[in-house]
Amino acid sequence: MRFLFILLISFFLFASLEAESVQVVTFPYPPLQGASDVSELGVDLELVDAAFGASGIDAEFSLVPTKRAIDMIEKGVAPVMIGLLIYFPVEIRSSLAIIPLFQIDFDIFYLKSRFPDGFAFRDIDDLRGYSVGVLLGGSTDIFGKENGLAVDGAVTLDLVFRKLRAGRTDLCVANDLAGMFEIRRIFPGEEDLFAYCPDPPYLTQTASAIFDRRNPRCAELEAAFRAGLKEIILNGTWEAIVSRYYAPLSIPPHCLAKAREYAAGL
Repeated sequence: MRFLFILLISFFLFASLEAESVQVVTFPYPPLQGASDVSELGVDLELVDAAFGASGIDAEFSLVPTKRAIDMIEKGVAPVMIGLLIYFPVEIRSSLAIIPLFQIDFDIFYLKSRFPDGFAFRDIDDLRGYSVGVLLGGSTDIFGKENGLAVDGAVTLDLVFRKLRAGRTDLCVANDLAGMFEIRRIFPGEEDLFAYCPDPPYLTQTASAIFDRRNPRCAELEAAFRAGLKEIILNGTWEAIVSRYYAPLSIPPHCLAKAREYAAGL
């Protein structure tokens, strides 16, 4: 009887511990997702970790290719993915809960030697007649093709910037944080050779925590995450995390304003 009692206690203890953790999947896109010179997690995953942590849940992250991450969600292997809604098939989007985390601006980058007077970007028409490097198959590639631009897709962001540096493209597009990180990583000491156009952005997307409502744990996890995210936005943790990635610059005001909008909707 005592042995059975110990087994039962062990079972419930294990179940309790399991209930306090969640597997979160995403794809590598440093410094948003994955290791960079700022942290091992990336800004999106730090925000997710803090939001779940505020509700007493331990987030365990798996960084895999995008298609595999979506497959893990569809097969119920993981209940949460960090990314963009556009990556999911249209037919399953109605079963997903989308909780915005962080506004992503994709900006135009260029070499100062190519445009010594700067590049004046006001709208999409200013890009016509130029070759524009993009991440193949990503939202910037899709957007460029939809607008009839001469996009040049590369399989990695590393290659996007190497082609720009070699003069094989006139311009390229990347998230502001990811672009600055890649330049520092690939071309140390050459950062001043590059410039980018922060306003207006080429494209704006929202990095989100995407919950599959077909998963039996979704309701519990979604409620906990919403409460935790609201807490970290209101108590300054969100701003403190994001500030480290923009340093020595400040967080763009519209990005911070969006976070406050997110909190109001949670």
